[in-house]
Amino acid sequence: MKTDVAKTSYHSVDIISDIVERFVLEYQISINTAIDDVSLSHHLGVNLSSILNELLTNVVRHANSPSAVVLFKRSAYGYDLSVIDFGVGMTVTSPKDGHYGMQGVLDRVKGLNGRITINTDANEGTTVSISLPKGVFE
Repeated sequence: MKTDVAKTSYHSVDIISDIVERFVLEYQISINTAIDDVSLSHHLGVNLSSILNELLTNVVRHANSPSAVVLFKRSAYGYDLSVIDFGVGMTVTSPKDGHYGMQGVLDRVKGLNGRITINTDANEGTTVSISLPKGVFE
């Protein structure tokens, strides 16, 4: 029996928890979460999953941080995803040759009509905050 993927409902708690659990097990990084449970379309679930995977991959590969925080909350604008690390910080410049992960995140956020901000300080970590409008979830 075929399932209509477009009509399958996904939940933010399930998607985010599964990804976080995989990173904790695979990379022995401590990740704290606070997640509002939101029903997501297939399209949004796939995009949220890809964005979070890339952001946590960057924490593991580049931040040199033993821990991170993942927040997914309802907001006045819509919904906010934040990934916070306590590592070495980063320079917000053009991607290095062969490193296009953040560009993919930027493209996905733009495609969802969202906003992204990156706050970083040397040796104090990085916070990537993404705001997605309410209409994306309806």
